Amino acid sequence: MVDNKAQDQLSKLLTALEEKSMKIEEFVSDIELRFNSVEENCKKYADLLEKQNEEMLKKVVAQYDEKSENFEEVKKMKMEYLYEQMVNFQQTVDSAKETLETTVKETDEVDGFVFLNTVQDKAINTPYNTWLTPTVIPQEPNSATSTSIAVYWAVNDGDTIDCFQVYCMEELQASKDAGALVEEYRVTVKESHCILEDLEPDRCYSVWVMAVNGTGCSLPSEKAIFKTVGPVALKQNL
Repeated sequence: MVDNKAQDQLSKLLTALEEKSMKIEEFVSDIELRFNSVEENCKKYADLLEKQNEEMLKKVVAQYDEKSENFEEVKKMKMEYLYEQMVNFQQTVDSAKETLETTVKETDEVDGFVFLNTVQDKAINTPYNTWLTPTVIPQEPNSATSTSIAVYWAVNDGDTIDCFQVYCMEELQASKDAGALVEEYRVTVKESHCILEDLEPDRCYSVWVMAVNGTGCSLPSEKAIFKTVGPVALKQNL
């Protein structure tokens, strides 16, 4: 009886093992099929990518060849254009050289005194508009700050004036070097007054004015001295 039971149990175990073995074989077969499918798909994708790369490479090479041809054509056109410009420039230089030689030759034949007299006549016939010369009004009280001065001037009522040029120059002080550079600056205004700004405190400035119209500039007015306010005077006014 014992042997029969053992045989039955052994038979059951063998049957179970066979079933598990079959399931494992089926599982392995399924994995193998899946692996083969993946490998086949990878190969297809690899072939497709290689084909696409080849096509892309062909397109790039074709575009490069086309651009190279276009570049050569453009380069050729530019070189031809530059050559034409060089030829034209050389012709212009030759023509200018001939003109200059002719002018020099003609100038040598002209009487020097005649040329000098012509220049003098032009200088004499272009006088200043002396009747437009403005008159600078002396500095008025409380018309200056530490960095600015107000300047007024007068002109004749009948004068036609387009604008005025106002000049300002700092007067050198005794404490300064006699050889120091003095800066002069100019402003252009249409009214008969202006405010000169960005000056130094407690300094004296020479100011003069010139009138301008369509015929030229007037003679400069007589210089007038203007003074900016010093720190002490400024505190007293405050």
